[in-house]
Amino acid sequence: LCYYAKAYNFYFFIIHIAITLFLLTKKLKPEHFYRFYLSRIAMVFISFIVFTAPYIILISQKYHKFAISTAGPITINKSMEASFTDGRKLVVPPPNPNGLSQSDDPTYFQKKYITPFTSFHYFIKQVKTTVWNILEYFRILNEISIFSVAILLLFCIYLYYRRAKDWQPNEVVIFITAFLYPAGYLLIALEWRYIWLVPVMLLLMAAILLSKIPLIFKQKRFIQVLTPVVIFSFLIKPIKELRENIDNRTEIYNTAKALKSIGITGNFFGPNNNSTYCSRNYYLAYLTDSKTFGIYTNDYTTSEVLDEAKKYQVKYFFNYYETQSEKEYLLRSDLAAKSVKVYDSIYPGMIVFQLIK
Repeated sequence: LCYYAKAYNFYFFIIHIAITLFLLTKKLKPEHFYRFYLSRIAMVFISFIVFTAPYIILISQKYHKFAISTAGPITINKSMEASFTDGRKLVVPPPNPNGLSQSDDPTYFQKKYITPFTSFHYFIKQVKTTVWNILEYFRILNEISIFSVAILLLFCIYLYYRRAKDWQPNEVVIFITAFLYPAGYLLIALEWRYIWLVPVMLLLMAAILLSKIPLIFKQKRFIQVLTPVVIFSFLIKPIKELRENIDNRTEIYNTAKALKSIGITGNFFGPNNNSTYCSRNYYLAYLTDSKTFGIYTNDYTTSEVLDEAKKYQVKYFFNYYETQSEKEYLLRSDLAAKSVKVYDSIYPGMIVFQLIK
């Protein structure tokens, strides 16, 4: 079911379940090893196909080609060259009548994408990205818990010494999962929220190790002290993020409220010259029952904007500023002079140009 949330899990499941079933079969030692293994994995894959087929059929019909997801090329393109498009785009309407912006289905935004094999330059860039993400993975591990790396190393040693004795496949699977799940993300982009399964695996490994220490060293008192410390170390990151996000997006919600209070709603343009402004446009479109049509280039002219506004019935142009000098620059712009009306006191940090009546 994780596949429905993120397409990467489709590939992860295939590899992970194959490894898991192999380890379980090896532990059971059936008379016909490969026949037993292949029959079990066939049953699992049939169930997997039954669960995923409805979505795959629908998405393949929509795009007129076999596809399990359309996110891959887009994500790779952004990691290679975020600003790359297959042509200049001033305005891109929402992909369907109920859409709020092109991000509702960015598949239609462009046809050509960059991959690591587009050129030698991008291949080297992919190698650098992967190396950087590997280093980033260990930084994230330290954020998850200061004991993360130690847990992985100790668990590796634990498995090594247990391999010749009564090894448990579930313990090996836990260890493998901690490395296998982030592997795909190392090629593109890595954030700690992407690898949500890793903290769970680390906690399980820590629990196993803590349960074995008294049996080896007879140090029950030490474990009674260490256990809550280890558990608390995994809570620091979530607590920190909760605290940092208490007022997250409050400014956007207040801006949307102010816009709606004076009746500013409908189709609008907005700058996309940085990720902050771009995401703000999408939030405001949703919160004000509006639609954003761009602008998706920085080299536009006033006449182009006004022509596109008439063509798509785009009534407003949202502008954002951070300093007083930026505000004054926007108010002196050619677009401001040719607008039907200028709203410069709706909410701090925002100016709205009315383009058409």
